Amino acid sequence: MEYNYTAIILKKRKIGETDRLYTFYTLEAGKLQSIGRGIRKPKAKLAGHLETLSQSDVIVARRHGLGNIASAITEQYFLNIKTDETMLARVFQTIAYFEQLVDFEERDEELFGLLRAYLVVIDGLEGEAKYEKARIITQGFLFRLLSHLGYHLEMRVCAVSGDPLSSSNRYYFSPDIGGVIDARYTNRAKKAVAINENVIKLIRIFFQNRLSSMTRLCVSHEDLVCVERVSQSFLRWIEH
Repeated sequence: MEYNYTAIILKKRKIGETDRLYTFYTLEAGKLQSIGRGIRKPKAKLAGHLETLSQSDVIVARRHGLGNIASAITEQYFLNIKTDETMLARVFQTIAYFEQLVDFEERDEELFGLLRAYLVVIDGLEGEAKYEKARIITQGFLFRLLSHLGYHLEMRVCAVSGDPLSSSNRYYFSPDIGGVIDARYTNRAKKAVAINENVIKLIRIFFQNRLSSMTRLCVSHEDLVCVERVSQSFLRWIEH
């Protein structure tokens, strides 16, 4: 039986002498894996349509197991990302987080839309500020991804006491507690990252807005570094 998927290629690896195992995220069935038979042969026609970070129309022939890729046609190549080594490295790392966090065979059209929007927005960045914008968009994507997957981060009140946040207090982000905590409670957190009012507001913006609108955000270098530190601390906590 053949199955047709709108797929974003997440990664690939060599198997056997001429085959590859592909992992892709599909609109129709979530994250899947399938085998490209003979795809590493010099005259293989499918390889160019199954490049990592491409969106392709993929047909998989399957009776049982992973199935074999029968055909593929590229729908969107995201050329600007792939021809910029700095941008490509950033996107590869972000997609690796996505692939690690998302389970197999769980259809989620909203999640597919979020992933595609990330690639579209990054691919469309131009000008001298594009790398800074890419960092902001990447953080927006990661926080939206975590929220969508059910990792609730408390950013409106102290995650320990429930008290409203005040600009006069010092706050930290605690990955194991799951949100912002008052400095008085750092002894309850295994690892806490100092966080200021601007960063708290920025993360709230990430949760509430589309990625395309985040290209207009102006974020100081210090605040952007802090946001990245927060997301990395939480991702490390999830991995362990």
